[in-house]
Amino acid sequence: MFSQTLAYGLFAARVQHQSGSFRLETAVREIPRTMPFLIELFEYVTSRRFEDEPYAGYIEDLTQVLANADMPEVLRDFGKHTGKSDPVLHFYETFLGAYDPAERERRGVYYTPESVVSYIVRSIDNLLKSDFDCKEGLADKSKLGRAKDDTHRVLILDPACGTGSFLYGIVDHLREQFAKGNNAGEWKDYVTSHLIPRLFGFELLMAPYAVAHFKLGLQFEARHLSPEQQKIWGADLKKANRLNVFLTDTLEPWGTKNHTLPLGSDFIATETNAAADVKSMLPILIVLGNPPYSGHSASKSEWIRKLVDDYSVA
Repeated sequence: MFSQTLAYGLFAARVQHQSGSFRLETAVREIPRTMPFLIELFEYVTSRRFEDEPYAGYIEDLTQVLANADMPEVLRDFGKHTGKSDPVLHFYETFLGAYDPAERERRGVYYTPESVVSYIVRSIDNLLKSDFDCKEGLADKSKLGRAKDDTHRVLILDPACGTGSFLYGIVDHLREQFAKGNNAGEWKDYVTSHLIPRLFGFELLMAPYAVAHFKLGLQFEARHLSPEQQKIWGADLKKANRLNVFLTDTLEPWGTKNHTLPLGSDFIATETNAAADVKSMLPILIVLGNPPYSGHSASKSEWIRKLVDDYSVA
């Protein structure tokens, strides 16, 4: 868990790196502020407390590999929907198939084809317009008008988000709608005020969680577009507190809190607690995505077992 998250966290930092030498000591500055979990983790691995860990040298080696990587070439096909050529959409599934095929099978880590994602996203958009009196569909930015908060009406959750393909698909679909409607000038403010606050994802595994964060970050920054198009479609993520993708077990009761890493840190506890608040307090309207393709979840708490028993066939 720890090694995969460090590897993908360093990759996220390297993607954001602009100039000068890429070093572990400064990597934390390269991680987008929308990824607070990774920021806290890298503040730890660059601290004096970490110097005596036996694997510290391996992290330095990985940093050097990434420092010498040709990142423009690595990301050349990002966001182009060209089958297996998009590295961000596919590389975790490919990595896990080589690194730990048994874990891939147990956790059901298989890529959902872009055509399936697109169909489900467009279907939900149409249903919102036809059956739920939402004229703007997934683009809806209306509020519930509650006295105690200012919650949006159309909140969206992928409970097994993996590397974020469905959330990515929603953003892609909405940007296309803005482009068709000649509303490009409204996009940047819409993203920070009405899109990011409505998108939620839960993920159990650390590496795809990290990938989902930086993939969505790249998308919101329009890094797959030309510099001219980035000026139009690239949102300023400094105006967003974080992306609402949380490291948590969806099948745990919403009151389950305070998980910690073996290192004694509270990184995971913060994520789990935030996800518990989403589960218990927010009126999620849309749940979309694919469950893990393993057929049976490895999470078998008494709480979820009793809920599933209501639907079991003798």
